[in-house]
Amino acid sequence: MDLLPDREADTPAAWLAERPGIEIVCRERAPFFAEGATRGTPQALHVADRWHLWHNLGEAAEKCVYWHRSCLRPAPAPPDEPQVEAESASSSPWPTGHRFAERTRAKHATIHALLAAGHSKRSVARHLGMTLNTILRFSRTATPEELFTGQWQSRATKLDPYMPYLDQRWQESCANAWKLWKEIKELGYPQGYGNGRNHVSRILRGKPQPVGPRRHHRPAPSRAGSSPAPTPCRERPAPLQGRPGQLP
Repeated sequence: MDLLPDREADTPAAWLAERPGIEIVCRERAPFFAEGATRGTPQALHVADRWHLWHNLGEAAEKCVYWHRSCLRPAPAPPDEPQVEAESASSSPWPTGHRFAERTRAKHATIHALLAAGHSKRSVARHLGMTLNTILRFSRTATPEELFTGQWQSRATKLDPYMPYLDQRWQESCANAWKLWKEIKELGYPQGYGNGRNHVSRILRGKPQPVGPRRHHRPAPSRAGSSPAPTPCRERPAPLQGRPGQLP
């Protein structure tokens, strides 16, 4: 790579003449470049770079629209339609705080902001690293709540039969996810601890618990097919009092 000292036609001509193997010359439309490249490499093919091609095309399209602007007719006014209020986030299948809902809302806002700024759908797809079909699906929806459909919405899970029991235990001030999972495991829940923990952290944590002392239940043996008697959740032991190294 060399930097030419000036913008005279003799300079690129001499530089190109020293390299007879050049077959293609990519240059701009400046006259001295055209003359110098023609004299230095008469056998080479001259082409324009991509930026100048797009720039020239834009100028040609602008001139064409300018000269034919009288052919454009104003668009008819849209008929008055009653505005339907968008469904609020609180009544959507996934309220505020749900990981899938927040990610979808963020993508929807970003895509519509880029489209409103004048970017094409293909450029938005390249910029965000998404497929064109995804950009089209997001661009056709006015609100992100319209995208909350599919396999995650209203899908039955194996935890559904145990929801009432978990809600009851939550109202009894039991907030220990491991303890709740152990109890529904005894009732026949077939899956692992992860799903129960997710339900507690995502659903139950948003529900208020009754104010007051914890209810203590005496553990009782459960009969076959019946619910085991719930046991109180463990609390942290009180700290020891006294000097270090001295038992209370």
